[in-house]
Amino acid sequence: MSTYYGCPSMFQINPTWSGKTGWVHEVFFEDQSTKLSQQAKLNQNYYVYASGPYPMIHALKNGFISRHLKLENLLSDMLPLIKT
Repeated sequence: MSTYYGCPSMFQINPTWSGKTGWVHEVFFEDQSTKLSQQAKLNQNYYVYASGPYPMIHALKNGFISRHLKLENLLSDMLPLIKT
């Protein structure tokens, strides 16, 4: 099953927008952190493909590290550019 996460992070949001707002990696972890941790404990496969600017992917990688999730399950074309 695939899930797309989109959330405007701009300060001026269309007043008709009813979805979440903020940094996409924070919204992602807010929604999926428990599920990812459970899958990791059960040794189930999960993959997260992230596409976006360097700072967002770096923040997502740090979120994986701080939650003790497997970095090999995080996929992005930006990861080779991230050193730490």
